[in-house]
Amino acid sequence: MMVPAFSVQYNPVLLRTFSAHINVEITSSIKSIKYVCKYVIKGSDHAAFGLGKTDNTDEIQIYESGKYISSSEAAWKILGFHIHDRYPAITHLDVHLENGQRVYFTANNVAERIENPPTTTLQAFFKICQTDNFARTLLYPQVASYYEWKNKNFVRRKQGQNVEGWPGVKKDTALGRVYTIHLNNVECYHLRLLLHYVKSPTSYSFLKTMNNIEYPTFQATCKALGLLKDDNQWDFALEEAALCRSPNKIRELFSVILIFCHPSDASSLWTKYKDDFSDDIRRQYIGQHLENNITDSELYNKCLVLIEGFVLNLENREYLKETSYDLNVLQEIVLQNEPSLAEEQWFVYKQTLNSIKLNLGKCIFLDAPGGTGKIHLINILLAKVRSSYGIAIASASSGIAATLLHRGKTAHSAFKLPLHLNTIEIPTCNINKQSNMANVLKKCKLIVWDQSPMSHKKGFEAFNNCLKDLRN
Repeated sequence: MMVPAFSVQYNPVLLRTFSAHINVEITSSIKSIKYVCKYVIKGSDHAAFGLGKTDNTDEIQIYESGKYISSSEAAWKILGFHIHDRYPAITHLDVHLENGQRVYFTANNVAERIENPPTTTLQAFFKICQTDNFARTLLYPQVASYYEWKNKNFVRRKQGQNVEGWPGVKKDTALGRVYTIHLNNVECYHLRLLLHYVKSPTSYSFLKTMNNIEYPTFQATCKALGLLKDDNQWDFALEEAALCRSPNKIRELFSVILIFCHPSDASSLWTKYKDDFSDDIRRQYIGQHLENNITDSELYNKCLVLIEGFVLNLENREYLKETSYDLNVLQEIVLQNEPSLAEEQWFVYKQTLNSIKLNLGKCIFLDAPGGTGKIHLINILLAKVRSSYGIAIASASSGIAATLLHRGKTAHSAFKLPLHLNTIEIPTCNINKQSNMANVLKKCKLIVWDQSPMSHKKGFEAFNNCLKDLRN
């Protein structure tokens, strides 16, 4: 008998006593806890059924969504137990450049919003730092603990603990969290960094001024404060590579530094090592006796084009995630687990691999009781496909089920499905044809959707339409 993943051998005494399929788990491993919790919180089974006369051929019918509520879930709802709770309260704090805040408007109020845009939390913080002595002692993320965001202004809290030495000031358990900014948005990212280190800012120009010197950018201000690391380590890395590596490898290293290391002054690195980057291009023209037909600017432009190609390949992180595997480990998993497959599992295993090999595009539905090794079989299939440089996407309808799959994701995350499928008439996957995810799906050989009966049928329809659009 094949032992299912994360399970021990069955207990004959329990089977005879209760005349039922019973799984025995060892709860000393985190994987077994996930396995047990998957069936507890995955949600109720759903069914779609139509109402109408049997002799009515009208295709427009009234559909209702019905679900079965078990006795344990019913008791939980009747007793009114909380499913989740949030503590402490979180106040989201805006961060934006000057005149760069987001403004929502309609056709009726567009002129008014242009003249008087709504005040943001950052602008309100600048305002109270100009007039409130206590606010001048705070950093931007700390303001939510002492002030309440009300009517587009910060007002002192009326509940909480008294602050010693400041009559009328109270501190609550609320926390302030500044919105995350991507590193590619350079100035706004460094503005956010300054707001976490500079107290009592009254304006944008105040944040740029240090030691009576106003710097031109927020990034330059961060450098002056010592908040940024210098580029010496990347300079040393390129200098060492230039001594023993080919220009192609140096360009590749520079591309990696640009994408993953975010140097503060990439232009100076380019200026210093551009001759090393383009040395092979120059020698190619010299070998063809065409060195007089190309200028330095044209030579460097050709080099930048090659670097841009490296960068574009590295930026496709979705592809890198689905192909960055240790092939030796995957092959070892396949060799160790293939002999343990039961007869029915082996049949499904061969049918799936045959469909992939012949590019048949089959849709295979795997149905079996819990604990009989479905996840074990799926993980072997994923390892088999990935070990031969193929792309296999593992998804599940619930987060707990996704954790049991190797590199698993929820279906909503993997296929960019809308969250509220039942409220959208024709849902679509948020995947552009030219996006990185679209390229991954085009090259994908196996897609696994675990716990698929839990998902709304519109999710399958949206994903199916997405695949058709990508193929056309």
